[in-house]
Amino acid sequence: MEKGERENIDKLLREISEMEVDGMISNLGRKLEEEFKYRERKGREEGLIKGRIEGKREGIKEGKYEVVKNLIKMGVDLRIVAQGAGISYEEVMKIKEEVEKEKH
Repeated sequence: MEKGERENIDKLLREISEMEVDGMISNLGRKLEEEFKYRERKGREEGLIKGRIEGKREGIKEGKYEVVKNLIKMGVDLRIVAQGAGISYEEVMKIKEEVEKEKH
């Protein structure tokens, strides 16, 4: 093989290698971007789900609080209120103090 042919082949191989590397880098960039978008979307979805769950919990907690207040106002035994609401007697006592403050 002549020197000129060998140089042409070497040049062609370098160009092909550069094109392959450029293609791989481009593909890698696209894959990374797709992965980033996927994870971003999943993160938003998980955040929305967690937000809904937390909102429901807060709603239930607020509803339970109102029921406890009403039972206290009705004069129901505080230990029964605690047991029925699934909270500690101490928590019922704190709510009772709040109810009494509201009266004044």
